Amino acid sequence: MALDPDILLVDEPSAGLDPITAREIDDLLVERKKSGTTLVVVTHDIPSARHIGDELAVLHDGRVIARGTAEELDKSYDEIVRAFMKSQGGG
Repeated sequence: MALDPDILLVDEPSAGLDPITAREIDDLLVERKKSGTTLVVVTHDIPSARHIGDELAVLHDGRVIARGTAEELDKSYDEIVRAFMKSQGGG
């Protein structure tokens, strides 16, 4: 991040962290996004994904089964997508 990349790939940024530190990491990533960096974040933490992401993709059995804003995914016809989006904890 120190080199101000155009694209930043992040894998489970809050895994194993306490809620306060996890939120600080999320806020740092949002600031990077606001400065023009494109983020690709892999996470099972839906509250974090909602905070960071503009567009989300849901993977199931190795394929993308849905993508869109959090609000769009909340209204999905797919039961798996809706259940995943209701999750309140990290994975």
